Amino acid sequence: MLCEALSGIENLPDKYMDPRTIINELNNMANAGLIREGSVMTAFIRPKGKHSAADLLDLFSRMEKTMAGLMAELSQESGGDKADLINLRLMAQRLKDKGFQTATTDICTTLLHIMLPIRGHPEAKV
Repeated sequence: MLCEALSGIENLPDKYMDPRTIINELNNMANAGLIREGSVMTAFIRPKGKHSAADLLDLFSRMEKTMAGLMAELSQESGGDKADLINLRLMAQRLKDKGFQTATTDICTTLLHIMLPIRGHPEAKV
């Protein structure tokens, strides 16, 4: 069904019409925790132009690393001996202060959900 849906996209590379490629990509997404069995997901990918997928991936990767650094700084300031509470509004503001003008509480929440559920890690609780 995915290959059939993809067939309507102009200039799509042939490899994306190969069911093995689709299965491999779905498997990679499942391993990364992006999808689970029974989940429904829609992804809109912009391969070129303004706000391309590559540019957005770079932006969110840098934002995630910066946010992790801010969390480490805040944890050290609080003593780091117990779980820290994160004020998402303040985190978004700190990210904006570091140059990420698109940072919002929703983006911070999404980044936290991406960072925290490390499968099998005893401290990974959301």
